[in-house]
Amino acid sequence: MPDTLHPYTVSAVVDTTTGELLGTPIVRPGHEDYGGFDTVEPLATTEQFRWVHVWAPTEAAAAASDALTADLRPDGERARPVARALSGEAGLKPYSVAAVVHTRTGRPIGEPVAAEGHHSLAGATFVGRRGTRSHTANVWAVDAADAIAQVFTTIAATNAAGLRSVAAARGDPPGPADVVALDAVAVAQREWNRLAGMPVAARAALVADTVWNREYPATYRTAYTAAAARVAAAATEAAASNPTAWIALHQLAAASGDALSRLAPDHPAPPPASHGTIAAAQFTAAGPGRQPPWQRVADVAAAGSRTAGTLAGALTATGDVLAGWRARSGHLLADGITVGAKPAGIWVADLLAAVNREIAAPVAAAVRTAAQLAREDQASTVSPLTVGPVSSRARTAASPAPASTTTRRTR
Repeated sequence: MPDTLHPYTVSAVVDTTTGELLGTPIVRPGHEDYGGFDTVEPLATTEQFRWVHVWAPTEAAAAASDALTADLRPDGERARPVARALSGEAGLKPYSVAAVVHTRTGRPIGEPVAAEGHHSLAGATFVGRRGTRSHTANVWAVDAADAIAQVFTTIAATNAAGLRSVAAARGDPPGPADVVALDAVAVAQREWNRLAGMPVAARAALVADTVWNREYPATYRTAYTAAAARVAAAATEAAASNPTAWIALHQLAAASGDALSRLAPDHPAPPPASHGTIAAAQFTAAGPGRQPPWQRVADVAAAGSRTAGTLAGALTATGDVLAGWRARSGHLLADGITVGAKPAGIWVADLLAAVNREIAAPVAAAVRTAAQLAREDQASTVSPLTVGPVSSRARTAASPAPASTTTRRTR
């Protein structure tokens, strides 16, 4: 299993008729099973508490999995669920399977027994003749027949031992191929449908915030990594052609490496969606458009989140590198030394500013702001809403800094 994926258990109450979630999914680290579920009021006959085991890079990605309701949707296979439940017809249920089998072939002697629930069978004894042994397993299955089928098979060609690997039974995702990660539009559609009873403005705001939270961390990490890596590469290259500045530049490259090594896979926690993004999402959802409302909201929120994440990631990375360089006394080592024709301290300051501009400029040029996306999707007869860029912080970071007219030293 790649180090970037982690086990999570995602649970929620769902409507077994429509396949819609009836609340925000609860995500817990690790794979766990539940023996009970309590609610303030009893669940309706069409409601069911269920959970699913997934592998995902973050809690947000795990929450986006559609495995909880994949079998309940109109195009789903109700006979092939992967979600687990304690009651109701849909979903996998716990079964304990036991049988006496041939020691050599593993084939059952007589009919295997499947009992509802998971039971400890460690002390169970079976009366059998010589050359036989007991075989037991706890599995999750649709019914008793399915539970037996998961443990035993009569097709010798596919398994000479006559036993299936219970660890690979349904409901136990064995690897990344079983991770279901929805894109931003699919997440928006799921949330839009779940919030069908709310006013359009509130609905659009909540969907936009969900998409924003999903897109921001990955974009931030990409920009952070790119910025720190560019600083390290530039420092290494400059050190080769400026031997007198080698020690100071080596500390700059080392500080970049330290910043990269400290970037946690689940960092950062996304900030709230910007006011401009929320306003643009509400506007585009309220009017007509070429695309469904959830797709328009997803486009607006994703654009705003990616822009903000990119700018914040690059700015934070260069700040961390500068702090690390100073902690290594790099600014003292650079005193009185030049890199090319510039004092080393000024060269470092210009490098950090240039890296920020290089990463921010393509985003500002290629990624349309939330307001622009909202305006572009409106029908020609609708008056567009004038909303500023995603944030003043993004606008400032994306603009090149004015050329300095005074000598400065980085310390």
